[in-house]
Amino acid sequence: MAMWAAAAIQIVFFGLSHSYQGTTGVIETAISGLVFTLIYLRTRSLWYVIIMHGFWDLFGIVALFLGIGM
Repeated sequence: MAMWAAAAIQIVFFGLSHSYQGTTGVIETAISGLVFTLIYLRTRSLWYVIIMHGFWDLFGIVALFLGIGM
């Protein structure tokens, strides 16, 4: 139970740390934090999460460069 409580607190803080992106940014970041947390808890490997986060950021940068709204 403590692991799930710690995960929930981490997700909230991860989302709130992106408050400069507005409400939508906080919600989207919290959801991605939830997905990354679930992947970590399922695999027990941080490498999957690191790689997924890198691809997510790369996709955002390419979309920004191409002028595609996200």
